[in-house]
Amino acid sequence: MVHRQNHPEEFKSDFGGNQGGQEPARPGFLLSQPSAIQTEQILRQVDYFQAFNAQRMNKTHGLDFIQCFSLADIVNILEVCIASQEDLEKGNISHTCYLIDLFALSEWIQKTLGDKELAVVIKSELGPKPSSNTIEEFMDILKNHLKPVFCLTKERLEQCRGI
Repeated sequence: MVHRQNHPEEFKSDFGGNQGGQEPARPGFLLSQPSAIQTEQILRQVDYFQAFNAQRMNKTHGLDFIQCFSLADIVNILEVCIASQEDLEKGNISHTCYLIDLFALSEWIQKTLGDKELAVVIKSELGPKPSSNTIEEFMDILKNHLKPVFCLTKERLEQCRGI
């Protein structure tokens, strides 16, 4: 899990505080509790044109896209991506590989779902975006940051659902 000391200084002062009607973070949660209005915005289903696209690649069908219409969809696809990444690390490449651009995901969370806090924490976890777009860099980002981003998005989903 990501720790608070890894986050930007300008965000630390408000981290877990009462931001725009948000409740302080609950014990065990890194993110502050969103307000009822924010929760509704974060949990909503977006339309087709606002959906986030993850990628699925396999030997027989090539590359196609999986559309995510909600934070719940994002959490599900991140979990699938983790399993896919673990299989790749074990050398098992005979099945489908799932990929997700974590930088694009943080932008989508901020702009489409309106969850600036989660987006900032994800961006902080990722660090600066690489200047080149090589597959090696992309896979390295997934290897190092997929699980923490999954944990953060799952935490937010659980907060919003009141779990």
